[in-house]
Amino acid sequence: ALFEESPIGLELFDGSGNLVMFNRACLEIFGILDAGDLKTFNLFKVPNLTEERRERLKKGGVLRYQAPFDMELVKANKLYRTSRSGIIWLDVLMVPIKTQAGGFLVQVQDISGLKLEQHKQEQANRQLKDALEQLKRTEAQIIRSERLGALGQMASGISHEFNNVLVPIVGYADFLLGSQDKLDNREETIKMLRMILSAAMDARDIIRRLQDFVRPREDEATEMVYLPDLVENVVMLLRPRWKEEMGVRGATVSIKTAFND
Repeated sequence: ALFEESPIGLELFDGSGNLVMFNRACLEIFGILDAGDLKTFNLFKVPNLTEERRERLKKGGVLRYQAPFDMELVKANKLYRTSRSGIIWLDVLMVPIKTQAGGFLVQVQDISGLKLEQHKQEQANRQLKDALEQLKRTEAQIIRSERLGALGQMASGISHEFNNVLVPIVGYADFLLGSQDKLDNREETIKMLRMILSAAMDARDIIRRLQDFVRPREDEATEMVYLPDLVENVVMLLRPRWKEEMGVRGATVSIKTAFND
């Protein structure tokens, strides 16, 4: 009675793999329409059982696996008439019976519903991952757009700062070219060249800051920033724009900064 009433599909095979006994759950799992079709059913002729598993079972090994079971192969091989079709998922346990007569006890559970839920969960996870990646791309585009907009607003300040940097470069270079006799004064010439180099380095830093502002590198290591210097830098970049706009309106803008150490 326990064998017959078990909710788990149970099958008993003899040492040659011939089906000897099965319960009602087994018939339901495989959708078998007529139990009489199983009179000649042999475990080792099941097309869904791989050769590797078949050989291991013959050698007395225990098999436990979850795998798809193709009901269309059952129909094609005319193993038995069934109401089921397509692919079902099974959790299978095959245990050799260690007696003189031998045999095999097979336990089968239909886990198609569980696999379907897993598939839905995996699909939902993939969709969530895609949505998060799209959100990150959209966020990056918005940030870049805002950076470009801010850069446009700071254009006049940047132009003013760059012009200030160019003054010593152009001035000292023009002086040296126009007064070549001064080149004989090595000390004075080196001093002017150092001023030109220093101004050029400042120009390079301005370009680098602009590049970092518009297109920050994700692989660049972050570093601590001294906030007062950052604020002073922003004020310096925006001051020409404020002066120009407020000058048109006849107003004056005065900015004072105060920081605590």
